[in-house]
Amino acid sequence: MKDRLYYELLGRISELENRMNKLENDLKNQKSNYNNSNSNFIIKESKSNFTYITKESKKELIDVEETKLTKDKVISDLTEKVRHLGITINKGNKTEGLGIITTYNGIKLNVMLRTSRDYSKGYSWEDKYELSGWSTIRPDKIEMFDAYLFVVYKQVNIYYFVLSKGEMNEMLKQKVPDKNGSYHFYFARNFEGHFYEHREDKVIFDANKYYNNWDVLKSLANK
Repeated sequence: MKDRLYYELLGRISELENRMNKLENDLKNQKSNYNNSNSNFIIKESKSNFTYITKESKKELIDVEETKLTKDKVISDLTEKVRHLGITINKGNKTEGLGIITTYNGIKLNVMLRTSRDYSKGYSWEDKYELSGWSTIRPDKIEMFDAYLFVVYKQVNIYYFVLSKGEMNEMLKQKVPDKNGSYHFYFARNFEGHFYEHREDKVIFDANKYYNNWDVLKSLANK
C-alpha cells in the first residue's frame, strides 16, 4: 500500500500542474488581447518567453521580418531607376546565367545579379558600417557575363553597385578565393555615406565609383 506521504506529494504535483496550465493559458490570452487591442504594446512569443515590444517598434519589426528583396522586386525597382536613361531591364533565363538582361540602343548585355541583405549587425561591423552586404561568386560564372550588379538592401533602402568586366577583374586581383574556389564581396556604406568594398576591417576598394554606375551599361552597349 502507498503511504500517506505518497498521496500527499501526488496531490501537490497535480496542483502544481494545474497552476502551470492556468498560467500558460493566461499568458496566451494576454498576448491575444494585447495584439488585437489599441494598446501601446504588442507581444512577440519566443520559445522560452513573451517579449513586450512597443507599437513604435512594431513597424520596424514587421519590416525586418517580412522584407525580402526578390529578383522581381529588383527588376521592378531598376526599371524605374534607369527608364530615363533609355535602358530596359528583363530577367535572364537559365542559359544566360539567371542574371538580368539590359538593353540600350538595341544592344543587349548579360548582367550578373547578386542580391544581399545587410549583414553588418550579424558580423559585428555595425560600429563601422551602417550596412554591409555579403555575396559570393564562383569563378566559372564570372566569364559568362558582360557586367556585374551587386545589390545590398536594408529594409526599404536599396543600394546598387555596377561593375564592368574590367573592373571586376581588377577587384579579383585583390581577392583570394575560399577553399571552394568562390570569391566573396562585401559592399558597405559607412555612417558618413561613403561606400566601400571591404573584407572585415580592411578596405579593399573605394566603391563610390560603382554606386549607381549606370553609365557602365551604356558604355558597354556602345562598344
